[in-house]
Amino acid sequence: MIARVIKRVRLKIRRLRADDAEIWRALRLEALNAHPEAYSATHDEAAGRSLAAFAARLEAGMVYGAFLHDDLIGSMALDLSDADPQTGEITSVYMRHEYRRLGGSKRLFSALLRAARRQKLTILTLDVAEENTGAIAFYQAMKFKIGAPAGRALIRDGRMIELVTMLRQL
Repeated sequence: MIARVIKRVRLKIRRLRADDAEIWRALRLEALNAHPEAYSATHDEAAGRSLAAFAARLEAGMVYGAFLHDDLIGSMALDLSDADPQTGEITSVYMRHEYRRLGGSKRLFSALLRAARRQKLTILTLDVAEENTGAIAFYQAMKFKIGAPAGRALIRDGRMIELVTMLRQL
């Protein structure tokens, strides 16, 4: 049913701005709550941030959202590296469960890829839990290669989650 709705209604991808802070905050908290093992930030940390902090993040960064009708159903961010002006990092990736595998994440990534090229980036990186095989398969389909272990891990519910860095040349 959802796949039919997606096909009939055009999914809109656009850069999020400060006035989207409230809806992005809600989506981000949903992501952190649903998948704490997938993010370095925690739900409690993010919930403690002000709406103004979310608005500032949207204005300072390149965060894109996927909208179905007026509902924000997914987001993805591109952060520029302070250490290397030619490198960008993909962060804050989330698509609501019921909208996965319908092409929205690919469209979000395409928008970020265009933004990266406009910024004249030559490398995109991301860190992903090595046990997150679905995400790794998606990133490999987007032409990322598995690099070295990220050199850090997440600890969630007393369990260590190893991260791996993935790279894509532009």
